[in-house]
Amino acid sequence: MKIVAINGSPKPSHSTSGSIINKLAELMNQDITTYRALDLQRNIEHDYLQKYLLTADVLLVVFPLYIDCLHSALLDILPRLEHAAKYSDTALPTVYAIVNCGLYDAEQNTTALRIVENFCKRAKLTWGYGIGIGCGGMIDGNEKRIIPKGPLRNIYYALGEMSKAISLLQHQRQSNVYVRARVPRFVYHLLGDLGLRIMFRKSSSKVKINARPHSTCW
Repeated sequence: MKIVAINGSPKPSHSTSGSIINKLAELMNQDITTYRALDLQRNIEHDYLQKYLLTADVLLVVFPLYIDCLHSALLDILPRLEHAAKYSDTALPTVYAIVNCGLYDAEQNTTALRIVENFCKRAKLTWGYGIGIGCGGMIDGNEKRIIPKGPLRNIYYALGEMSKAISLLQHQRQSNVYVRARVPRFVYHLLGDLGLRIMFRKSSSKVKINARPHSTCW
């Protein structure tokens, strides 16, 4: 089976989206050929999309949430991929999507998954289902944190179920799944605030951490 993934993260390396793809490949014990959305955007010709993406059995779309939507590079690729699919002379892939956000509630990813599903309908691609992940900041670009024990176990098992569905060629439509880390909301917010303050200190910006530049405008 040929599995291809589009990594929608703008990060050149150590992205959470890349870590999720790596974890799926590990769970399936199979290589997943991955293309970054930004790189595809530079090689967006019809033949390129046809040769490297649309000939796959499974197409994974994995990306971080950007204001309830997809990163601009990924948004640019999808309609062109739709156009290429209309002229494809081979069987089209089944699409699965995984979107992660730094917000606590995984349901914040609902709209983004609907966008990918709508793309599949327009492109006549089979839609498998999607996973919406909350508390994505706890993965922090490290797939070794996604293990069957600990706070990310819900995410681990959700990825495990998707890997089984793909491996067994169960490409019928399923309901989307929403999972987040097993930590209380206040703990996640506390850790997030602490992480931001550490970043401020490392960048020598702690003097500006409480700045309110627009306060005098009101």
